[in-house]
Amino acid sequence: LAASAGADKTVRLWNAQSGAQVRSLAAGSPAFAVALDPAGKRVAAGCADGLVRVWEAGGRHLLTLWSGSDGRWLALTPEGYYAASDGLVAAKDWRAGGSAAGPAIEALNAPKLVAKAARGEKLPEPRFPANPER
Repeated sequence: LAASAGADKTVRLWNAQSGAQVRSLAAGSPAFAVALDPAGKRVAAGCADGLVRVWEAGGRHLLTLWSGSDGRWLALTPEGYYAASDGLVAAKDWRAGGSAAGPAIEALNAPKLVAKAARGEKLPEPRFPANPER
């Protein structure tokens, strides 16, 4: 398996022996760098929007990664689970000072599930705590 990154917002996987395209992955932004894991099971692309997207070679999106110039980072799964650096977690005052969104956001803070996603394991659908305000 071989991979290529494209300014057309795609990552393409190729059969390294025949040269035939195996699949095309939508990167959402021009992709400028691409890497396959040694086993050829996962592919990652660095994109113009500053994000790194990770897929299974079969095409399933696993993670989106962000890293700030200040050392903060975020890993986000398509299901909404995330793991983040301490500095970023402390800065999440966007949750409106403990509003009803706060428990849901905390329920999605799941570093162990993000690690499972990185290994290509399937994740459960998120379950949110009951909102006592309703």
